[in-house]
Amino acid sequence: MTSQILEKVPILMIFQHQNIPDGSLQISEIIYKCNDRWHVRNVKLLYLHPSDYISIRNPPSSSMPIYKLFLDLYYDDFEMKELEKGKVMTVQGQDAWIIAGLRVVMADLPQGNDLTGVLRHNANKGCRTCKTTKESLSAHNQDIVTTLRYHHITDEEILKISYETIMSKRDQLCTEYGLRSLPSILDKLKRERYLQMLQDVYHATAGKIGRLLKLTCELFSQEGEDNFIEIWKNFEIPKRWSRLPNLITYYNSFMMSDLLRLAMIMLFLLNQFLKESSIKRNETAMIQQRIDAFRVNSVPKIIIFCWIHVAKTMKAVFNKKFTSDSYEELQQCFEEEFSILPKV
Repeated sequence: MTSQILEKVPILMIFQHQNIPDGSLQISEIIYKCNDRWHVRNVKLLYLHPSDYISIRNPPSSSMPIYKLFLDLYYDDFEMKELEKGKVMTVQGQDAWIIAGLRVVMADLPQGNDLTGVLRHNANKGCRTCKTTKESLSAHNQDIVTTLRYHHITDEEILKISYETIMSKRDQLCTEYGLRSLPSILDKLKRERYLQMLQDVYHATAGKIGRLLKLTCELFSQEGEDNFIEIWKNFEIPKRWSRLPNLITYYNSFMMSDLLRLAMIMLFLLNQFLKESSIKRNETAMIQQRIDAFRVNSVPKIIIFCWIHVAKTMKAVFNKKFTSDSYEELQQCFEEEFSILPKV
């Protein structure tokens, strides 16, 4: 009986290594599951840890202690440029090597796009998380992995834009990629532009509610609009809340705080009047086709369920404190919401 000798064999990711020796094992594609179907994608569509992009200098002396600082930044038309190269500082009477690097950045929605080099959210591809077009934002069958934005791919696209000398062609590339022609001020810092740029929870949640309110109002037939306005006029709200104008006519003018309050009561408003005749016939037929997978086959009920899920998610997002159970609850709320909202 012969014995076999096992050896470790390096396997390389083709986009992580510049020079790959001939004959070496390499991974070029990944199998993954999306929308209950198996797909194959390029290995390039993969998020890397910031450490894959960032390298730091060693201290002048090997015996010198090293202190690494991570700075969180909230940005609202404000500029920041700090330590990254490392400096010798005296800490408790001893020289130490101090390195300060960017950890996370928070910003309002427009400024967040500016800092990642993405066109603002009114553009066709104005999402700083993905490249989904404006018309497809609510599509329920998207393969998100293939539409996400990745730092290393954006670097390549920025180079293509910068090399283009003809202004009209440069503008075409900016539109195609959904990127700004000028680099972000934070591109001068060492960072992973997407993983380290957090979404503003308050703005994102209110924006989602505002979009759902707009889409809901657009579903109403004339009968539905009349009933909704009548119910709204007579609905009792807390005394400290300001009375909002006609929801049908002015839904685009509400403040974020107004939208968050509406999320608490919208399901009760709809529950008082919403029925099949309240919704345009063509919209009812389209929604019915998309919700076959759900147990509830009533379109009015499934619309109300949407608002129930949004309210539950909003409550979970704005918990005063978080535990392991809270995070699991939040994850479940997001998954349930993601399952139902795009289909309705």
